[in-house]
Amino acid sequence: MLRVTIHDTAVELHLHLEGRLAGPWVREAALCWETAQSTIAGRAVTVDLQDVEFVDADGEQLLAAMHRQGVTLRAACPMMAHLIEEIATAEQEGVSHEKRDCQWPAMLP
Repeated sequence: MLRVTIHDTAVELHLHLEGRLAGPWVREAALCWETAQSTIAGRAVTVDLQDVEFVDADGEQLLAAMHRQGVTLRAACPMMAHLIEEIATAEQEGVSHEKRDCQWPAMLP
């Protein structure tokens, strides 16, 4: 299960994820992100992974796509902090996190 809470302020759009970013929940998170994108209007976007307990390969790809679009990923636990570091390092090195058989639609460039 995954819970997505959106905190929308004048300066930032903040998405707080709780639970597991895996399986069908990745598609739900992608749909939330796609919907939220229409309201960004140049504001900072942060995704808080503090309460995420697991991310599967599709979830990692979604986070990588969001990061490529300028989203700041935040985490408190070492496991999620390491995942964020891997995503940022791969982006700097030009390594793609995409795969052809994703479970969520290719909504993000």
